[in-house]
Amino acid sequence: MLVNNSNHQGSSGVKRSVGSKESQLIPKDRLELLRKIQSQQGYRDSTQRNIVTDSFVILPQFDDGRLTSMANGQQQQLKKSNGHSNNDIEVDSKGVLSNRISVLSRIFQVASSKSSIDYPICKDCSEVLLNTLKARYDTISKERDVYLQFLEKLKNKSVNSLPMKSEDAVAEIESLRKEEEMLLAELKQLEDKKQALDLKLQTNEQKLEALKAQKQKQAIQSNLQSLEIDSALNQKDRLQTTYQNNMKLLEKLRKINIYNETFQISHNGPFGTINSLRLGSLPEMKVPWQEINAAIGDVVLLLSTISSRLNFKLKGFKLRPMGNFSKIEKYEDLQTVPSSANVKAKHVILECYSSGEYQIERLFNHSKFDDAMLAILAILSQIITRLRQLDQSADVPYEINLEEGKIGGLKLVLNSKVADDEWTGACKLLLTNLKWVLAYSSVNLQAAGR
Repeated sequence: MLVNNSNHQGSSGVKRSVGSKESQLIPKDRLELLRKIQSQQGYRDSTQRNIVTDSFVILPQFDDGRLTSMANGQQQQLKKSNGHSNNDIEVDSKGVLSNRISVLSRIFQVASSKSSIDYPICKDCSEVLLNTLKARYDTISKERDVYLQFLEKLKNKSVNSLPMKSEDAVAEIESLRKEEEMLLAELKQLEDKKQALDLKLQTNEQKLEALKAQKQKQAIQSNLQSLEIDSALNQKDRLQTTYQNNMKLLEKLRKINIYNETFQISHNGPFGTINSLRLGSLPEMKVPWQEINAAIGDVVLLLSTISSRLNFKLKGFKLRPMGNFSKIEKYEDLQTVPSSANVKAKHVILECYSSGEYQIERLFNHSKFDDAMLAILAILSQIITRLRQLDQSADVPYEINLEEGKIGGLKLVLNSKVADDEWTGACKLLLTNLKWVLAYSSVNLQAAGR
């Protein structure tokens, strides 16, 4: 074991000679300066020192003699060269130092390759390593002593001290052989049984996989059936809901009176209205004649619809609903029933509308419009009589007097002798009776399925 001691020599330990390899490491100017100083101060290389032994500590237990012999050979070589001149010593020292460094480098490489430690190492490290190796040596020595003691005990045992004799050993061996055969036979049986069980297990696993696949398939089919059932139930619920809604709508439609919906008779203040059209006029609240004509046209249409649906033939009159220009054909013979057979029967056409010249008509032409209003009153009276024949309880709130042309005591004519408010009130009563007639006729029409 080699320990480098160069770390403890200080900075004064300058190399006294430099080899050829070291000259390559030292700059040229510094190398020349070193040589100049050596020549001036008479510096001599102490070649008599043993580089190996002086620079490293050799542990006795690791000294195999090679380093010592090498060092001795180097010392003898140095002694032989002491007789040379200073120049020869300087030249030789370069080669010797380089050679020694190379040898030491190889030695360190060999030592490092055979250990986990990189050499060279310092003195402190060598001491730590030495203590470690010493402790290891002590442990191994103790183990060696234990093994030696055990070996000594084995040697001291005699042959006669064996636990059994040869015959017993043979018998035991035979018994063990038989037991071995029995155990082998049992093992063979167990192996056969295990093989059979493995085969059975494999078969059962295959069956289990088949059952799992079948179960999964059944689960898928069950899910599909459940989805189909849910879809069918949802469809059923939708259809049932639609059916219920349609039935409610049908019931609502059944309760609707188409005639009441078509002819909505009401009042608006002092005016009677049919389909929101006012029938009548007041000095302080003038109603356009276009609206009055439209209201009278709806009245004519309502009378025509009721008589047609009741299959009732009017006597002496024929209704011609034409909107704002509706007309009524009045036959001279009031008992005449209009038909295709008596087309040429004498009759006059009554216009159920006014031209708008309100004051002039009241003075000169009021008779035409008044005749149309009286004809409407007569037709309404015929329909009321027909309804009373169908239903004796049928009645109207306001009495009709055809001779005086009054309804509820108010005249339904428009002339200079009748005030506007009286005529407007009579029109309102006319519409009220029409509403009652419409209600009675609707009941009879629905009962007849028309």
